[in-house]
Amino acid sequence: MDTLGLGSWIESAQSVLRSNWDTRDLRDFAARETPHAVLGPLGWLLRADINTTWARWFIDGFADSAKYETNEDLSYAHLYEEIKDVLTGEVNDTPDDEVRELARKIAKAAWQEISFRRAVRRDGLSVAEKEELWFSNEPTPRCYLCGYAFSDLAKEKFLGRAPRSLRISPSLVVDFVRPRGRVSADLLPEVDHVRPVAAGGAASVENMRLACGWCNRYKSSHGQLYDVPSGYTARLRHPILGEVSVPQPLWIIRVVGLRGRCEHRGGCDAQVENAELFVAPRRPSGALAPSNCAAYCSEHDPWRDVRFVGSRLLAT
Repeated sequence: MDTLGLGSWIESAQSVLRSNWDTRDLRDFAARETPHAVLGPLGWLLRADINTTWARWFIDGFADSAKYETNEDLSYAHLYEEIKDVLTGEVNDTPDDEVRELARKIAKAAWQEISFRRAVRRDGLSVAEKEELWFSNEPTPRCYLCGYAFSDLAKEKFLGRAPRSLRISPSLVVDFVRPRGRVSADLLPEVDHVRPVAAGGAASVENMRLACGWCNRYKSSHGQLYDVPSGYTARLRHPILGEVSVPQPLWIIRVVGLRGRCEHRGGCDAQVENAELFVAPRRPSGALAPSNCAAYCSEHDPWRDVRFVGSRLLAT
């Protein structure tokens, strides 16, 4: 580890954090390369998510997709022409064929998103579709994002076989990192659309997965770690750990969903397909920032003895 370089980078970051409206400090810090040690083992995810965020902002800067999502009289051809006209006005020294090719690539990327949003089905699934989705995940249907196994009552509720008056009771004890169960809807299976959906095509069972209500609610339409604030949601006075920072739910979902397996150093066969996975810090002294998160099964979870707290504690 280049300790001198890392220390210098941290000092520069501290200067920016002290005054992040200072143009000079911001420009100087932007020119510095981020040390590998800062990103840690999940550096690939942190870089991929920021790059896709930049790409999305860049594409959106050429044509606002809102009007195309709501007005289906507007076609791909309209979008392409709009983008090509903007590019033509900005690049005077580039051959026309190269401008048209870049316009095509930007328009294609934007149109995929527009088509997806147009095609997402707003109505509920039929009973037959729900049964197909459920039984394709037997013998133990789980949340595809965290591995939570649904109960028999959750199955009956999902398939419409249980009386409406029959409810799943909220949990009295929950994981303070991922407090699933504070409300009964957290414990029920919901349907999440898996992307991408073929442009203009209808959503189908093949493009859907079962997700627990908690994961589905916080994942929502988010696609990157940076779609939520960079700060923590709260501080918790844990009865054993003391004061701890509570991470953004999307960070937990993204890390577990993409790692998809237990990261125990000695090796482990647990994956979201066969076990529930939890998140604990790689460095026990550190907060659960995305760069310090690791996924573990219940057996190898370093926080297994301190993870679960009374749900009332999180409400205070």
